[in-house]
Amino acid sequence: MGEGLPPEEFVRELLEWMPRFLRQMFGLEQDHIARGVLTVPQHWALEHVARRDGCSVGELGKVLRRAPSTLTALTDRLVELKLIRRAPDPVDRRAIRLYPTAAGRRLLADFYRRRAEVARRHFDGLSDRERGQYIRLLRKVVEQTEARGD
Repeated sequence: MGEGLPPEEFVRELLEWMPRFLRQMFGLEQDHIARGVLTVPQHWALEHVARRDGCSVGELGKVLRRAPSTLTALTDRLVELKLIRRAPDPVDRRAIRLYPTAAGRRLLADFYRRRAEVARRHFDGLSDRERGQYIRLLRKVVEQTEARGD
């Protein structure tokens, strides 16, 4: 180990291996996305709303980087599926907040349970040290990306 990769070679390797890894991860899941119940952006929206135990529509739009019309259709679908609910903002009566429903929380809990099973299978061949390194690097990449606003 301990070998470094110049930036161009790193990008080439990343572009080869990351799609294969993601296909394996997502291909093993028999979840609501794979079954066509939700689109990936709908899942991300539900996840964001649940993680914050409610959020404004504007906040969700910024996180998902979606146009207001797209966001309306996306949240309409989640409301129709009874996964989120809309309610007036307690601070600003002109604003609407989105909250997860019990059904939305159950759907996510089931999703995370299945995702954890897949992740355990994928990473069980690594040592504790290697898993720690992987998480530290992943966290660093995500935090740097978020700090840049990408």
